[in-house]
Amino acid sequence: MNPRQLVTTAAEAALIALSVVVAIGLERLFVDTSFLAEVSVLVVGSHLVAIICRRAGLGMIATTLVSLAGLVLLTTALLYGDTASAFVPTSETLEVFRADLSAAWDIYAQESAPVEVAPGLVAASGILLWWLAFLADWAAFRLRSPLEAVAPATAVFVFTALLGVARHQIAHGALFAAGVIGVLLTMRAERQVREEVWVASGTARGVGA
Repeated sequence: MNPRQLVTTAAEAALIALSVVVAIGLERLFVDTSFLAEVSVLVVGSHLVAIICRRAGLGMIATTLVSLAGLVLLTTALLYGDTASAFVPTSETLEVFRADLSAAWDIYAQESAPVEVAPGLVAASGILLWWLAFLADWAAFRLRSPLEAVAPATAVFVFTALLGVARHQIAHGALFAAGVIGVLLTMRAERQVREEVWVASGTARGVGA
């Protein structure tokens, strides 16, 4: 792996780590962490789909369509597999999904954190974080904008901090800060490698520095 690929991979990994940190932070909204496995898989899946499409040279429209298909299939497999046909949603899947979302909305409107881990809340959280991860990758590696790359994660983190309970807030804050710094530093290194503006004699030595 050449220095440019190495730094790009590091930046991608840092962005995935930041999204996972945000997913972990959602524990302040729920009574337990039974939601975390499914939501984390969806977050990482979104990033991987974006990475594969980008490296394959697909444009944004094609990438968006592939990401939408991936979201539907993975959400169905994780949360509604017993109503699906070979991971493809059926009419029963859609009915159950609509009922779950309706119940989730009632919980959101009537209860305060922490709430029980309801299927609709897990689905809504996973779908939201899927698209925020998609936007983060787009901002980071297509727009080349570090601040816009961390904006989706920041929005969810602030929302969680405002509505969630005071549980592990220092640990969450430290992890989030480390994640943001990791993204900004690796994106800066990726830009320097891409533009080959290292002061050190040679890109490889610059990456090492």
